[in-house]
Formats: sequence, structure tokens, C-alpha cells
Amino acid sequence: MATTVNWSTSQNQGSAAHELGHATGLGHSAVGCAVMAPVSSATCGFTPSADDAAAMRAIY
Repeated sequence: MATTVNWSTSQNQGSAAHELGHATGLGHSAVGCAVMAPVSSATCGFTPSADDAAAMRAIY
């Protein structure tokens, strides 16, 4: 059964940012509104959190 999903541009950008995080070596974050949270929330926005930034700094 086909399902249609209508994502907004911001949801697409958030999903792309999340997947780019995985591509650069990041795992999921325990912080609910982090870009790298395992489940996205449109109410949080898609700006990287301090947790996201700290994870990137730890790797690079």
C-alpha cells in the first residue's frame, strides 16, 4: 500500500542535516531537540543544539 507523505521544506532540511550528521560520524543524541535526536520534532526547529556542536567538536 502506497502512503503519501507531504514534508515541508524545513522538515526536508532537518532530515538532511540529521543524515549529514550520521555521515560525519555522529550518533543519536539523548537531547530531545538536538538535530541528532532519534526522532525529529518540528516544534524544536532544526538549528543544531549545543549537544550537536559538542559532538562535532569531539570528533573533529
